[in-house]
Amino acid sequence: MRFVMRLYLLWPRLELVFVSVLPLGLIIESSIANSSAYGFAGFATSAAIGASLVALLRGFFFELLTYVCTRTVAIMVRKGAKAHWLPLGIMAALSFFLILVSAVNNLGWVLSGHDLNGMFSLLGRLLPGFIYQPYQVGLAVLLPLAVGGIALVDLDHFVHDLLEKDAMDNHAVLVEERIMHRTAFLKSQRAQLPVIQEAYNDVASDRAQEFIDRTRSGDMTFGSGSGPLVVTGTLASPSDYSTTLLSPAGSGSGRVWPVNP
Repeated sequence: MRFVMRLYLLWPRLELVFVSVLPLGLIIESSIANSSAYGFAGFATSAAIGASLVALLRGFFFELLTYVCTRTVAIMVRKGAKAHWLPLGIMAALSFFLILVSAVNNLGWVLSGHDLNGMFSLLGRLLPGFIYQPYQVGLAVLLPLAVGGIALVDLDHFVHDLLEKDAMDNHAVLVEERIMHRTAFLKSQRAQLPVIQEAYNDVASDRAQEFIDRTRSGDMTFGSGSGPLVVTGTLASPSDYSTTLLSPAGSGSGRVWPVNP
């Protein structure tokens, strides 16, 4: 049971890992598109390598600034917007323009083609314009908008959800403990099989001896009668065949219904 519960809880734990690295991944991905606006020229020559590294770093820090400013707005709002209205307004304006510039940089990088020319050409022939054009815009601005959105929204809900589900593991421990005790009890019961068998051998021997004694006394009915016979520990005498009938519900415990002749 606990093994199954651990498998079930594995995915929420992986979710928490994914959520932890998601902002950094979005920042890096969007910074690559931003670097095209800062003169990214590839790595063909030594001069191009230096310029491209500088462009990548500028794009990365630009996107990092976008995240930090937007995150600051979210924290200020949570702590009280009225108490921090002036810095909140400044950071909100910065966040808006940073996200806008980043989105436009990403849009320019997408529209310039690069390795996407072949795909855009194919999709442009297959898709109608009212789907293809929003697709291009969405592909361009989605990453910077996602960076701002994740900065504004607390991802602590994933942590709280995992902590709530972790209590299920405690229940699984209790279930496993009960299974352990039941297994040990049944094992001990099986070990007592010779004792149980010996006891029932004595019971069967006593029962057989009663029938033998009755037969010796001349009772050849072997417990059968005109109706269902109630046996309460000793066999009824032949004169007791006007026996008590069991109720339709068959109430009582330990009663025997002899076979009718």
